[in-house]
Amino acid sequence: MRHHNCTAYPLASRSLTRTTGRSLTRLGITPHAGQAASLSRPLKVGEPAKAAAAIAQGMLSSDDSGFTIDESQADCVGEGFVDQIGVDRLQQYGFLTESLESAADDMESTQMDESDADNAARVFIDCVDGEARMAEQMAEDPDLTQEQQECIREQVDAELLKRTFSLLFQGREDEAQEALMGPAFQCMFGGPSDE
Repeated sequence: MRHHNCTAYPLASRSLTRTTGRSLTRLGITPHAGQAASLSRPLKVGEPAKAAAAIAQGMLSSDDSGFTIDESQADCVGEGFVDQIGVDRLQQYGFLTESLESAADDMESTQMDESDADNAARVFIDCVDGEARMAEQMAEDPDLTQEQQECIREQVDAELLKRTFSLLFQGREDEAQEALMGPAFQCMFGGPSDE
């Protein structure tokens, strides 16, 4: 299995360098009521598959040494984004060009609405095995004690990671960093919170 680095989605990879959900081999995510992607035109045969492949390829072609993904994870994200958000919405958000090519290099200012950001975060964290990645990164950090690592694993779970990434996809980077780093800093410098 080949691993690739991920900077095509800087909103996600930037924070995943220090964080990470559970791995699902098959997405079991359904949109909330009334949340189907609104299409301004009917999709042509093959467009969803082309869009999913473009998103996956954009992730695989990036070169962030801090975060690597493999082809199955990238495919999972591409398919999940298309299924949960829709081709037209992904184009509106700047993930895809009009010709269904990856537009990942232009995503620094992406601001999804909350429901799409929640779906994107769930897909991303589930597909990349976020909690396991966080545990691996913590184990490699010589400055964290075993007790600190266990505290962070308890505090920074899949739900917190999904909430953090939803904020990132909404363009609320400061809030995302605070949501994630607050519990982690509490573990590193103040011990587990009793509240």
